[in-house]
Amino acid sequence: MDDTSVASSALNYIVHIVKTLWSVPWAKYGALTASTLTWPFRMLWVPVSYALSILDAALAPARYVLSYMSSWVFLVVRIVMSLEFSVAAVLGVSAGVVMAFASTIIKSQLGMQSNDDDSGDFDDDSDDEFKRPPSTSHSSRYSDGQVLKEKYLKEQYLLSPNQLQGLEPDWHWTDPTSSRIFRYRRISNLQAQTIHEEEDDSDQ
Repeated sequence: MDDTSVASSALNYIVHIVKTLWSVPWAKYGALTASTLTWPFRMLWVPVSYALSILDAALAPARYVLSYMSSWVFLVVRIVMSLEFSVAAVLGVSAGVVMAFASTIIKSQLGMQSNDDDSGDFDDDSDDEFKRPPSTSHSSRYSDGQVLKEKYLKEQYLLSPNQLQGLEPDWHWTDPTSSRIFRYRRISNLQAQTIHEEEDDSDQ
């Protein structure tokens, strides 16, 4: 027997086996096997299902009451969750007020209040430093305003060409019409004490 006849016979056997396996109703046999294996469980499930239906009918009032109460609880929780931003804002404002009161009490107890002389050092400079001198048509008004300004500075900031004891100068950089004017404000207690100690050493 030659090789071609052996190969053809082997191929015929393979084709026959594949056709035989394909012709078997595997789905039918699989369903029958599954139903046979699950039959005991199905028999046990019948009385269990009857018992569960009886319990459901007996506990129906309690189940309705619990569902009603849970609906109200969920409604309250939903309202609270919708107001979470408002609650956060109220908490922030309350914390700010508490911190402000605590800071005021601590400063009053430790004597950390700022001096009245230093309170207005930089209040009036924000607008005056960026003002330009007026035109010639408003020279009289500008001179009157300058006189009032100098009078106010003399009363509030103690204008003087010489530096006084316990005061430190500020410069007017942006006013080209004013001469070399110093504005003095009272320095802190520690710096004043240092100046007094240096003067005592120089006197000795």
